[in-house]
Amino acid sequence: MLLNQMPKLHGESEWRVLNEIIKTKKKASNINSIFKVDNQEITDPVDIANRLCSYFSSIGPNLAKEIHSSVSHRGFLSSHFSCQSVGVS
Repeated sequence: MLLNQMPKLHGESEWRVLNEIIKTKKKASNINSIFKVDNQEITDPVDIANRLCSYFSSIGPNLAKEIHSSVSHRGFLSSHFSCQSVGVS
């Protein structure tokens, strides 16, 4: 039976029966507790989180530095585009 030919399951009991038939089991995730950065092993979870955050938040700016173009971003904006100051009231 193709997936699009299967009857739609709406109730919780139908999902329970389907899961029993399939016998799906949730797998525990294995997350590394040791990361190696610049040949230095890092085990502190806060340090790992901070370094991952720093790495992923710098991808965009680092890629932008590598783009060498004489085309201004303003050329992609319509002539009706404008910015106005917004004040707090």
